[in-house]
Amino acid sequence: MMNDFLYIEEIKNVFSTSLMLIIEELGIYTLVQCKIDTGCSYTNIPIQRLNVSGEQARKLKQKAIKESRSFHLTYGVSDSEENKEQEKLLIRNHKLMEVSSLRFQYTANNFVLGNQELSIRDVGVNFDRTNNILIGLDILKQFQIVMDTSIITGRYTLIGCLKEKRDKMEYYNAIHRHFGMFDDFDKIYRK
Repeated sequence: MMNDFLYIEEIKNVFSTSLMLIIEELGIYTLVQCKIDTGCSYTNIPIQRLNVSGEQARKLKQKAIKESRSFHLTYGVSDSEENKEQEKLLIRNHKLMEVSSLRFQYTANNFVLGNQELSIRDVGVNFDRTNNILIGLDILKQFQIVMDTSIITGRYTLIGCLKEKRDKMEYYNAIHRHFGMFDDFDKIYRK
């Protein structure tokens, strides 16, 4: 039976889950693994992680630049201040193809995180990098999330439910069972 909420157990200090992503404009129709990153402000999809070759990615980046598609700079923890300044200079000099930190804005036609289909589907796509697909706070803020050690499994666990969901009974029941929250759950929800 499939849960009606997001359920992820931490493995090696990482919350990882499936992502079904369709971006028709880029010809992306895929099911991949992604990482939940609460320290990441914006979701970043490195297109080369989606079986897109470096050459294809370069052509798609050229097209995005030619179309004047909206973009932002996105940096990883290993990016130096020197590198950041150099890339800002390249942007000022209109040398966007040389900037590896650009995240172009696209709308996903379908975005299913774990088993939860999201209604807000704006995503950032990077054409140069090959690092992990990171789900950031721009997506995670659509969820009510509780993270703690499960009293059932003994593993650190993330349980989340979309805020827009009306019936959250199954979600609250999971929080009660896994984390012992809502001591009077049965009295409140089983009337």
